[in-house]
Amino acid sequence: EGETAGKKIAPMLLLPFVENAFKHGVSKVSKNAMVTIKLEVDGSNLHFEVKNSKPLLQEKDEAGYTEGIGLKNVKRRLELLYPKNYEFTLDETDQKFGISLYLNLEKIVI
Repeated sequence: EGETAGKKIAPMLLLPFVENAFKHGVSKVSKNAMVTIKLEVDGSNLHFEVKNSKPLLQEKDEAGYTEGIGLKNVKRRLELLYPKNYEFTLDETDQKFGISLYLNLEKIVI
């Protein structure tokens, strides 16, 4: 939604969120799988949101990871490219997982 002409973001920045919604979410849900993706531009601000259903039984992570390397890498890129010009939040329940990202598109560091 919104006026996107002339607006730019760092390449591949949003892809890990979409991939994770399918890889860790709906690909493991047998019924009522759900993914919603929202992208909205308002002036120089971007709001990106991804929500997905979660499997009822979580697989045990043999390596003991609590947060994937993909999310850590994206957070690091946000710090490097949009220092103090982004807001990233996670929202997790037993049934759903979601992320919300706000970016100020005028403040990218290149």
